[in-house]
Amino acid sequence: MKKSVGIWITLFILLIFTNFRASALAADLIAGRNADVVGNVSVSKEGDFLHIKYTINDSNWCMTNTHLHVAPSFESIPQTKSGNPIPGRFDYRGTLGYSTEGIVCGVEYSYMIQLFGATGMLYIAAHADVINQMNQKGEAAWGDGLEFPGGNWATYFTYVVPAPGPIPR
Repeated sequence: MKKSVGIWITLFILLIFTNFRASALAADLIAGRNADVVGNVSVSKEGDFLHIKYTINDSNWCMTNTHLHVAPSFESIPQTKSGNPIPGRFDYRGTLGYSTEGIVCGVEYSYMIQLFGATGMLYIAAHADVINQMNQKGEAAWGDGLEFPGGNWATYFTYVVPAPGPIPR
């Protein structure tokens, strides 16, 4: 009896953990061709919304702007004819607040995007303009994933929106 109760508790915990992992994702935020990991981009479903959060974890770096595009297909992400993404044409953009020195810089930015019942695979291009505070050099940063077919090093990743279902008990 104790053994079967223990098995059921273990299965319940695994079900909850698996459900949580299936509905959340974090991609490294990579700055420049040198592939410096400066933070991450996390994606999760919260009710009827997709929550996407950029976070800088490396104290030597900060963000000035973000550009985000979420699409039902790869082809829907704005790109040049050669296959390079065009962040300035992405659907979402954000500017971080001013510091006391007058430099636009921050370490966190979030988006809440209404899903309107959408489920299935989404293609996400997450771009940020970042500054190395040690040398004041600016870089482009991308949420790590698959490379765009163009000649630059830009990347995108996918996220599967979980279908609504019963809550595990």
